[in-house]
Amino acid sequence: MKQTLKEIVYSMYIERCKMERLRNTKVFKNINIPGKLIEHSLDLYVEFTQMNNIEIIVIKIIEGSIVTEKDIWDFTNVINDLKFFPRAVIYFDQYISTKAIEMAQKCNIQTRKFNFAKEVERKVFSTLQVLLPNNEVIGDPFWTLMEIDLNGNVNGNYFTFENTILLFLSKKQAKIWAEKQNSVNSSNYSVFGLSQEHLRILMNLVEKTNSDNKFGIVLSQYEQCSLNEFKVYSIDSKYLREYYLRK
Repeated sequence: MKQTLKEIVYSMYIERCKMERLRNTKVFKNINIPGKLIEHSLDLYVEFTQMNNIEIIVIKIIEGSIVTEKDIWDFTNVINDLKFFPRAVIYFDQYISTKAIEMAQKCNIQTRKFNFAKEVERKVFSTLQVLLPNNEVIGDPFWTLMEIDLNGNVNGNYFTFENTILLFLSKKQAKIWAEKQNSVNSSNYSVFGLSQEHLRILMNLVEKTNSDNKFGIVLSQYEQCSLNEFKVYSIDSKYLREYYLRK
């Protein structure tokens, strides 16, 4: 059964709140809220805490019809009658008149035409941005090796040793092993820092996909018997969470 636009946008905001790890999130569909004069039925209500401020978004869904000036006027009256000052957004899937756009801008209402293909592209991009480290990320507390293409872009492949994703405590040591790996196997790995968030997402990915991959902490160079040694301490993700993730 095909999902309605309201259900899609509702799911989209739930996922976005989880992805961005927003605090005190509330996402409601078809909720009734009393205003100054009358009670209003809202299509979607989103609330979260950001920078110690409570942010509220009220969303109107218009599916299968043209967005008119009357739609903007009706929604404006609802917003003005609420006992709080939310950000107002209208999602639609057909067409919006020029006058309705002008009216929405004057009333501080955002209008967004929903494009499924673009939304999927945006979701994939935002997921990769969170999942993949970059050169500016400082290891907290680990560094890892990831494969890069000829242009230096990360392709998402972590370096594994016997199905073990390696976690280095030292960036210098990680660089030594990257250079060795690249020279021996003609590969193209580079060193990236794992932030607390990257580490959390990586563990979730391994756990949820029932991957054969495990985690291993590479012993410091002072604990290796020689430069040719490669000793790794295997560690379960639950212990990584307990000892290396801050609450």
